Amino acid sequence: MELEFEVSGKPYKVKIEKKGEKYIIDLGNEKLDVEVLHKTSHLLSLSIRGRLHTLYLARQGEERHIFIKGENIILLPPKRREKGKEEKGKLGLIKSPMPGLVTKVLVKEGEEVRENQGLVVMESMKMENTIRSPGPGRVKRVYIEEGSNIGAFSPLVEIEPV
Repeated sequence: MELEFEVSGKPYKVKIEKKGEKYIIDLGNEKLDVEVLHKTSHLLSLSIRGRLHTLYLARQGEERHIFIKGENIILLPPKRREKGKEEKGKLGLIKSPMPGLVTKVLVKEGEEVRENQGLVVMESMKMENTIRSPGPGRVKRVYIEEGSNIGAFSPLVEIEPV
């Protein structure tokens, strides 16, 4: 199986092959043996090279988000893969991919932002996650403030093209 995803706005492709109870993940330049230790609808515990890694999973529309060590990995839905770059950098309403506590608001209304710039820092499931801008634009509205407890898919920031 091939999988396409983004990390900090940069696209990646990997191949995943199941061998018995383990998976072989081909990154192109190296292969990893991965064992699934525990799996729920929102959490995945993996052993990679003998080290434990916990991934938190969330869904927003067709996108799937994986949070690991404060990084938001976005799994691309099939239609985005086909459209390619025309969907990338789509501005508009940025929503929280999961419930959590807003620890920092990094932008103000009227501020110009660049692609991949941090907008909001959230703490969710004991992990700090930075929600980033999908493309360059101007902050039209900030819907939250520091210290807010928010639900999944709550409006955070709205960005308009400049």
